[in-house]
Amino acid sequence: MTRHTTPSSFPIVPLMIWLPALCLMAFLFVRKLTPVYTQETLFSGYSILTAALEPGDIVSQNFTATQNTLHTVDVAFCFEENLSDAAAVQVVLLRGSEIVMEQALQVRSCPNNSFLTFYTGIDNCAGDSFTLRIENISDCSAPPDQMAFSLMATDKTYLYLDNTEDYLFNGTSQNARILCRFTYRTGYAYYQALTYAFWVFLAAFIATKYISNRRAGTPA
Repeated sequence: MTRHTTPSSFPIVPLMIWLPALCLMAFLFVRKLTPVYTQETLFSGYSILTAALEPGDIVSQNFTATQNTLHTVDVAFCFEENLSDAAAVQVVLLRGSEIVMEQALQVRSCPNNSFLTFYTGIDNCAGDSFTLRIENISDCSAPPDQMAFSLMATDKTYLYLDNTEDYLFNGTSQNARILCRFTYRTGYAYYQALTYAFWVFLAAFIATKYISNRRAGTPA
């Protein structure tokens, strides 16, 4: 009994398996990369509050980015239960004089006495100076006490982050710093991505061997 393969058709088998397998491996490798983050947090269990921000008031604080990719910035609001639903805040992040993040929202939508996260996603910023500015942009028609809110802060110097400065209230420096948190993306973890790519490689290898053996063993 003679056994043979068809030269013109046999190479198509590995091509049909490995071309989509390689594409899938590349796709999974990129999608399954796990970002690695580093955080810097200025926090105190015995915090104080800034003066109440009434409509038009602005609190700002300067800081310097210590890593290359600034992923998020967090600040902590504090407000009374009688705060009007119309109370609004605008949070702006400036890189030098350039606005790189700006968001307006209702104050009551913010967590009370807790951090609120703002996505920034700024690359190539290590060593750059930033200004975090929080402004009360509420309508002045309601009573001021129903439109006012504060930011959580601390005056404990041993808690200060070296890359932050004292905050300003309407341009006047205060002997305290608002609670804040900076999250940086510092790299990627490859274990999960490599694992998924390896399983696709293994499946393609087994499929190729199985089909090749079947074709080689087919009687003429």
